[in-house]
Amino acid sequence: MALRSLLLAELALSCFVALLFCDEVSSLQDGQALSPPMGWRSWNLYGTNVTQELLVRIMQGLDDNWQIIEQPGTKQCTYHDSAGYPMINLERFPSMKSLTRYAHKLGLTVGWYFNNCYGCHERCPLPNQPSPPHYLDRPNNKTWNRKIYLAERQGTAHERCYQGDVQALVDYDFDGVKLDACGWQMDLDLWSSLISQHQQQDRPILIEACHWGKTIPGRPNYVVVRNNTIDASWCPFHYWRTSGDIWASYGSILAILQWSMRFKGLSRPGCWAHLDMLEVGCGGNGGPNGLQDVGLTKPEAQTHFAAWAIMSSPLFLSHDVTNEDIMDEVWPIISNQEIIAINQAWAGFSGGPFWKSSETLQFTFEGIPNFRPWIHKGLFLYKPLERLQVNDISSNRDSYTRVAVLLINSDTVPANFTLNLFDIPELHCVSRKGNSTTVRCAIRDVWKHVSIGIVRDEFVNISNVESHDCAFLIIETAPSRNGDNWTNVLAISTYLEVTSVSKVLSVAVMVFLGIILLGQRVGLAKRRKRRKE
Repeated sequence: MALRSLLLAELALSCFVALLFCDEVSSLQDGQALSPPMGWRSWNLYGTNVTQELLVRIMQGLDDNWQIIEQPGTKQCTYHDSAGYPMINLERFPSMKSLTRYAHKLGLTVGWYFNNCYGCHERCPLPNQPSPPHYLDRPNNKTWNRKIYLAERQGTAHERCYQGDVQALVDYDFDGVKLDACGWQMDLDLWSSLISQHQQQDRPILIEACHWGKTIPGRPNYVVVRNNTIDASWCPFHYWRTSGDIWASYGSILAILQWSMRFKGLSRPGCWAHLDMLEVGCGGNGGPNGLQDVGLTKPEAQTHFAAWAIMSSPLFLSHDVTNEDIMDEVWPIISNQEIIAINQAWAGFSGGPFWKSSETLQFTFEGIPNFRPWIHKGLFLYKPLERLQVNDISSNRDSYTRVAVLLINSDTVPANFTLNLFDIPELHCVSRKGNSTTVRCAIRDVWKHVSIGIVRDEFVNISNVESHDCAFLIIETAPSRNGDNWTNVLAISTYLEVTSVSKVLSVAVMVFLGIILLGQRVGLAKRRKRRKE
C-alpha cells in the first residue's frame, strides 16, 4: 500500500515537475507542464455527489457541484455573487482552504473547476443587462449557424466573473483549473492573462481548456478556420481536451483515440492534447454516464492505458484508489514504469498512427442511436523516445534511435500482425539503399519487461494478440557486435514471434543445446580418429 501511495503521489506531483529537457516550443512559456500532467479526478467515481470529506479520502482534484446555484435551471441562474466571486456550497465544502492545505501537506497538488456544466450554464451578463441568447434558445430556422454563434458568444460574459474566479483560485491556494465549455466564460486569453497576473510566484496554476476539441492550439474559442490556416503558436493553456466526454467502454475509448489522431503535430510540451480521464478501474457499477459506463476488461484497460501513454496524453486516474480489489486488478497496468516513461518522454513528436487496417467495425451504445463510430480493426501507433540528428543535406531529417510502438487489435477475434519496420517513420535501425536493406533493431516488450532479442529482417510477426488487447514494444538501434557481423543474433527465421517470449527462449535454448551436441559429436569424432591412428 505504501508503494501505491508513493506512485499516486508521484503522479500528482509530476503536474509541475519537468522530467525531461525539451526543445524550444510555442506555449505559455512559463516552464509548467513540460511533460504530460498526471493525477486523479473525482468525476468518474463521485459525479456530482462529490464532497470535501470524500476528496480528503482520495486527495487530488475537484469537479462539478461544489457551488451554490441561484435560480437553477433558468436563464438567470448564477453561482457568482454580485461582485463575480464564486459562491461555495459550505455544506459540501466547509473549508476550501483547509482542503488545499491538507493536499499540500501530503505533497500533492489540487485543481478546481470553472465555467461549469452542472445545474447552471452561467452567462454572467453585464450588471442590470439582459442575458445574451443561449444556444438552447436557437431559432428553428435554417439560417442559424451554430459555429458562428459559438464564436461570437465568447466575449459576452462580464469580466467580473473571470476576475472573481481567478481571485478565488489564488485565495484558496489551488494549483490548477479545468475550464469547461458549458458557461459563457470562453475567453481563454482573458483567463490566462488574469491567472498570470494574480498567481503567486511560488504557486503557478495549470490551465486546462476543456472545449471538447473545438478550441485547439491556433484556433481560439470555436473560431471557424478557413483554408486550414492555423497558427499553432497560440496556446494560452497547458493542456486541451480533444473531444467530448469519455465513457467506460471500449468503443468510446477507441472513438476518442481515432478522433484525436487528426490533431497530429499540435501536442507538445506546455500545450498537451488531453484525450480525457482514464477509465481504468471504472464503470460496470453505475458510473456517472449510466448505461454507457459498462466497464473494461483487463485487455481493454491495458489498451486504453497504453494508447493514452503513447499519444502523450495527460494521465488522470479516476477510479476508487481506496478499493483494494480494484487496486489489485489495475495496479500492474497503472504502475508500469516503462509505460509511464514513454508517456513522459519528448523527442520532438507526441505520438500518432503509422498504419491502420482498411477493415472496420461499427460500435453501438445503448440509448444513443446517433453515435455509432467505425473503428479500425487494426491500428499501429508510434512515439519517438530518443533521436539522433543526422547530417543529411537532402532532407535534414531526424532519425529516431529509440521508438515506442503500439499495435491494437479491435477485432472480435485474436489477430496476427506483421510489422514492417520500414513503415515506422524515421526509424534509425533500418536503412535501404537501392535493393540493399540493413536491419539491426533490438526489441523489448514493455508489458512483460522482457528484452526479446535482435532482428535482422524488416518484417516482425506479432502473433495471437487477443481481441481488444495490444502489443506494446520498444524498438531501438542494437549495439554493434564484431563490427557488422550479425550472425550471432536471433536470425533463426524470417519472423520473430514477439508476443510469445517462451517460444523465443525455447528456440534459443534449442539452438544452444544443438551447438553443444554438435561440439560433442565433433569432439567424439576426433577422439575416434586418434584411436585409429
